[in-house]
Amino acid sequence: MTVHWLQKWLRIPYDDQHVVLQGASPKYPDQVLIQLCLLTTDAVQDSPVLVIPTEVQALIDQYAPIF
Repeated sequence: MTVHWLQKWLRIPYDDQHVVLQGASPKYPDQVLIQLCLLTTDAVQDSPVLVIPTEVQALIDQYAPIF
C-alpha cells in the first residue's frame, strides 16, 4: 500500500492491479486518524459474532458503494 498524505490518496493492490482511493473533501483537519482492518475468512470463523454500532452501520449503509 502506498499513501500520499498531502495529495490525499492511497494505492492498494487488488487482484492483479492497483486501485487508487482519492480523498475529495478538504474539510477534514490534517490530524485525522484512519484505521483499516483486514478480515479473512479464518479470522471471521474463529471470532465471536461482531456487533456493529448503529452509527457505524448507518455510515456503511450510506456509503455502501465504497464498502
